[in-house]
Parts: sequence; C-alpha cells; structure tokens
Amino acid sequence: MIKVDREPAPPALDLTDPHSAASLELQVIRDHLDAHNTLPEKKKFDVYSSPPVKALLISMFKGKCAYCEIFTSAGFDGDVEHYRPKGGVTDADLARIEHPGYWWLAMVWTNLVLSCQHCNQSRRQLIHTPGQDEATIARELAENRLRTTGKKNRFPVENNSWVVDHQADISGEAPLLVDPTVDEPETLFEWEFERSISTVKAVGDNPRAAQTIEILGLNRRGLTEARVAVLDLFRARRRTILNRLNEIADPNTDDVRADTLRDVVLQDLDDFNVSCAANSQFAGMARAFRSKLATEVAQML
Repeated sequence: MIKVDREPAPPALDLTDPHSAASLELQVIRDHLDAHNTLPEKKKFDVYSSPPVKALLISMFKGKCAYCEIFTSAGFDGDVEHYRPKGGVTDADLARIEHPGYWWLAMVWTNLVLSCQHCNQSRRQLIHTPGQDEATIARELAENRLRTTGKKNRFPVENNSWVVDHQADISGEAPLLVDPTVDEPETLFEWEFERSISTVKAVGDNPRAAQTIEILGLNRRGLTEARVAVLDLFRARRRTILNRLNEIADPNTDDVRADTLRDVVLQDLDDFNVSCAANSQFAGMARAFRSKLATEVAQML
C-alpha cells in the first residue's frame, strides 16, 4: 500500500451543487428521513459507481487496488469501495451498537477508493503469518486452512466510538483501518524479504496496520504468490549488485574496474525507481526493498 493523492471530485459528486447527481440522490434520502423520522427501507445508491466516477478512481489509483496494489484491470475494473461502509457496520453490530451505516457519505468523493474483489468482498482465504517456517506453510497448504477476510462492512474504530448521526462531525472518529489517501502507509507496514513467501506486518505492532492486514487479508495465499513473483526479480537484482560490490572490495580489482563497477551499482539502484513508481504493481513493497538495499550498498561502497 502506498499514499495516493486524491484528485478533485468529479462533477457528478459535487455536493456543493444542489443539482448534481450526488446531491439529488442524497436529498431523496434526507427528505424521507425528515418526513418519516426514519430512513427509507431501500436506499438508492447509484451515482458513486457511475462510469465517470469509476474511471477517475481507476486513473487515480493507476489501475491498482488501493489496499493491496494488485492490478485490477487485468481481469475486471475493480470495485468502487466505501472506506466508511454505506449500508451498515459489522464491527458496531458485534459491539451491540446500532449503526445505520454511513449512508450520508455514500456519495462523498473522499470516502471512495478502488478495490479488488478479494480485499473488498468477503472471501474464504488461506492466510499466511509473518515469520512462519517452511514446514508450517506446507502443513497449512496441505490442510487448506481457510479464514474469512474482506472488508465488506468492516470498519473498526478506537473505543467503539462510531459516529452514527448523519449531522455529527466525523473528524473526531478514530478509524482502525488505514486510508491510503490520508495516511502514510509506508510508515505503517514492513515486509519480509528473505522467505519463500512475501508477507507484510505492522511496524511496531501498530494497531491500525495490524487490523488492516487482518481485515483485508493482505497475507492471503494468492496475493503472497503474486508478490513473491515480483520479489524474486528484486532478489536476483540484489544478488547481482552484491556480487559487483564484492568485486569492488576484492584487493585484486584495479581502480579503473572498481570505479566502473561503482557507477554500474549506482545505476542498478536507480533502476529500482521504475518498480517504485506509483503505477507499478506492489510499489510499497518495492520501495521498502530498495530502501533496505540502498542501506546495504552504502555500507559496502
């Protein structure tokens, strides 16, 4: 996961315009609430997933899931996902707190992200744990131990203090789910690079990162396999760089050759910038790998 700068809202979601599609859709619900002192049994939420809105989300997130960074466009265009769920809050239900869902945010641009189906929808997944040894991984694969993951209507907050009133200020709410358009994910997650699978964990057991990993299934088997395919390429490039550094350190290497190798190593390191770009799959992992490698290179040069 990486930080993504949010672009301006599309015209359809301009809530400052009373005639925009979002304003008109929201007004229907508010009128029903005013007239009957209750929400309509069926709420109409269409504009948030309209083609112009979805197209802008796809562009903004570079065709990747906002959470796991897998390309969504290879098989489908992704889900338009509500960060704060519009239809109910599972975590509030579990805490026996009645929550209607953040229906008033269903058309709010800052509440929308692009998500893959595995992160957004409830699925049974094989989940790996950082630090697992190879025998445990093999046993879990053989036994097909599955867990339910996927955001759906999940939205935990600190102290179970949800905002339930559409007229209340949500700024005081403390979500326990990372928002990649607000937070700095690269400071919250760290990666395992030396194992046969590529898992992610919370920095310093950060509760928001830990909850996000668990809820979204960011260590699900299929995702770790996709990440490790990219990671294997990084590992190969790292071995090449380290071999060149060892040659530089060899007393039998003459100065001209050593200088040439230093330039090549620095160029190899710069080449990682392509994998770290926002439009690259798993850029968050790539940036963490490059940072670690840069430290190794600096220590050996």
